Amino acid sequence: MEDYSLLSDKERDALDYILKHKKEVLYMSMRELAHQSHVSTATINRMAHKLGYMNFVAFKHSLKQKTIVDMSYDSHEIISCLNGLEEDYYADKLDEMASILYEADFIMIYGIGYSGYVAKYASRRFIDAGKIAWATNDPFYYNHSLKGHRVNLFISISGETIELVDILNVCKSEYPDSVSLCITANMNSTLVHMCDYAIAYPLKMNLRDLINKSSQIVNMAIIEKLAFHLHEMSQNVIK
Repeated sequence: MEDYSLLSDKERDALDYILKHKKEVLYMSMRELAHQSHVSTATINRMAHKLGYMNFVAFKHSLKQKTIVDMSYDSHEIISCLNGLEEDYYADKLDEMASILYEADFIMIYGIGYSGYVAKYASRRFIDAGKIAWATNDPFYYNHSLKGHRVNLFISISGETIELVDILNVCKSEYPDSVSLCITANMNSTLVHMCDYAIAYPLKMNLRDLINKSSQIVNMAIIEKLAFHLHEMSQNVIK
């Protein structure tokens, strides 16, 4: 880029990150990009301005026009993921996660965007199975009123949702004895590395117009299986 020499060191760092992660940057907010490239949001806006753009939004729009993202999938890929949940590896993971949820005094479930709707559905299913569960898509709400053994469940297809990473950091700081779980399609994600237990399935993210529109079907199937396990555990105790 002809104006590259005008950039400060921090602005160069941001641009270098963008050029190395073009496809990921297409669906990042400016705050997420700032976090990942270790600069401020003001630095990113200054970088965009020096490169001839009005702001970061205009820069990202131009980047989108120059970057072809093929992350579509068809029903066969979703069905393959659903069938994979029946394999021993995932069966063991589901048993393990269900046991952790069962031992919880209460379950906090977090999701943003479409995953937020799945989180709310999960809370209803877990309540039906006899657990105290609370779901929120508000990244600033932690519910300090509930006492006892806390389990945090994070639902994020990308596993990189910055708001959920922030919440997880708060949970680790404020509730060091709590256990954190996540459900994601990205085995190498930040949430997987930070959580105590994770279920990750191989589904590509579906990005259209910079919005993550990946199917939530596999997430819903995992929630259904966990709810079934919880119900079975509760029934066995009653017997």
